[in-house]
Amino acid sequence: MARALDLRITDAARTAIDDFMAGLEDEGVPALCVNRRWGEKQEHWMVGAYHTERIRFFEQLARVSGFDYFFQCDGLLFLLPYNGVVGRLEGRTLDYAFSRYLVR
Repeated sequence: MARALDLRITDAARTAIDDFMAGLEDEGVPALCVNRRWGEKQEHWMVGAYHTERIRFFEQLARVSGFDYFFQCDGLLFLLPYNGVVGRLEGRTLDYAFSRYLVR
């Protein structure tokens, strides 16, 4: 099931995630991802969503690979599709300001 991750979610981030998820046609699980645009030093954190059928894929992948993909963070369930970000989130805070997610 979901592993606990010490990632605090601010009220602003929680509201942005709730609003995003409420706007989806189908149910899903929020996913937290990061990317860096070519030539930029700053990372860009994003929240997307995985549909129920894709969630089953990650459940099966977890059983086969032994990696965790589902995390309980400050009362919210997240899918973290890239294991490399888990260590970068531990003990941090997810915030939302100026229409962007920020990890502090």
